Amino acid sequence: MTESVVEKKMNAAIGTATWIFAGVFSALVFADRWTSVRIGFPDFWYQSRNFHLLMCVGLYIAGWLALRSSRESEQQSPIAPMFNSVTLYTRPGCELCDKAMGTLNHFGDRLPTIKVVNIDSDPESQNLHRDSIPVVEIDGRVYFRGVVNSTLLERMILAREDRQRSESLSSDGTGQIDE
Repeated sequence: MTESVVEKKMNAAIGTATWIFAGVFSALVFADRWTSVRIGFPDFWYQSRNFHLLMCVGLYIAGWLALRSSRESEQQSPIAPMFNSVTLYTRPGCELCDKAMGTLNHFGDRLPTIKVVNIDSDPESQNLHRDSIPVVEIDGRVYFRGVVNSTLLERMILAREDRQRSESLSSDGTGQIDE
């Protein structure tokens, strides 16, 4: 396991244990206050009631902070783009191109910076894509013409994530997959 995974699990375990301890301690504090039965604690227990309440609150806050930090470190991990390059071939006034850009922007955290090519100003692109804009090229391969299917794009991203995850798990650190 990586250090961050171990750290997350430790924070979660510490937070959970602190909340359990706080719950037991709270039960003892309030059981003593709400019943007429004397539980048999030492005398200093009965002399420091406000301190016990303050300790309960402190334990709950400490547990909450530990649990929160284990979740935050998971949420704040940077998301690497799943592909090396994304190019959108477009032309001015194209409504489908605007929709395609909106769909690509929806997945912006999983995609690298989108290179937009106006085919009207690039004769080579105009010859290739004149009748089929918008065209979305990912890592040098055309995947979408005319309409960008968000479901298909999401599946492509998830498949790439799964492949990267399995490669990182089975990798021996040199980038080669063990057989």
